[in-house]
Amino acid sequence: MKTFHYIRKYPLSILCILAVWYGCFFFQAPETPLDDVRLIDKWTHLVMYLVTCGAIWWEYLRSHKAVCPIRLTLWAVIAPICMGGLIEILQAYCTGGQRSGEWLDLAADTLGVILAAGLGLLALFKRTGNPVKRQLSVLWIALSVWFFAGSSSFALEVNRKMGKPSQEELSMTVYAPDPEAEAVVLYCGTKVSYRLRDDGFWIHTHFRKRIKILREGGKSEGNIEIMVYNNENGVRDVLSGLSGHTFNLENGKVVKSKLSADLKNEQRLNQDYVVSHRFFLSKETF
Repeated sequence: MKTFHYIRKYPLSILCILAVWYGCFFFQAPETPLDDVRLIDKWTHLVMYLVTCGAIWWEYLRSHKAVCPIRLTLWAVIAPICMGGLIEILQAYCTGGQRSGEWLDLAADTLGVILAAGLGLLALFKRTGNPVKRQLSVLWIALSVWFFAGSSSFALEVNRKMGKPSQEELSMTVYAPDPEAEAVVLYCGTKVSYRLRDDGFWIHTHFRKRIKILREGGKSEGNIEIMVYNNENGVRDVLSGLSGHTFNLENGKVVKSKLSADLKNEQRLNQDYVVSHRFFLSKETF
């Protein structure tokens, strides 16, 4: 059987591929000090594809004396990049908002594939005894590492984690592009999912917002305004799970305080829609 033939020849590669799919859809990473590393998720993508494609190159070269460039390029370069793109598409549209697909993740995947290709070519040319091509492989690897390290230093990393403000966010006292700003929106995102129930389709909208209040007048930015469907026949949207917290540095420690949204106000726009105002009150800033 050809299937068992591939399993015998590429056990490590197949294991790595399965691990990538499992990690991208089922694995929930625990909290570690590495969470504070800039672009840590992109570095993780790079390492995953570097290891996976490195395993493909190693097992192929180990089991083949004569190398087929087309087949090697297809399975060790093109196929992994396509797999990375497919995973990002599935994460964006088929996980109900539990995962997100990002172009930068695909870029990190691609760079991991390129680095593995450089290492594979280095091993190949070392075996064939071609010093010029071996030097070109080293240059390829060095340029790839330099490019990713340089681009990551300029990339804008958005902290999407609710309840985990960074040290930089906590210590911010002024927003450099606009020193007069009273508050800054750090992150604002909405995820929409659809569920089929006995009484029809339900649309679930999950809204998240992170702000940094710099002055007293910026507290109003913590209030929310949501337009909900509420017609005269009693069919209406349901608001649930509203919550808010502040985070402050006190004596070098992060203090978390829960906000109250007891005050609310609703204003009807027309016969179908109502604007719901929720006011989060706190004496503290964050």
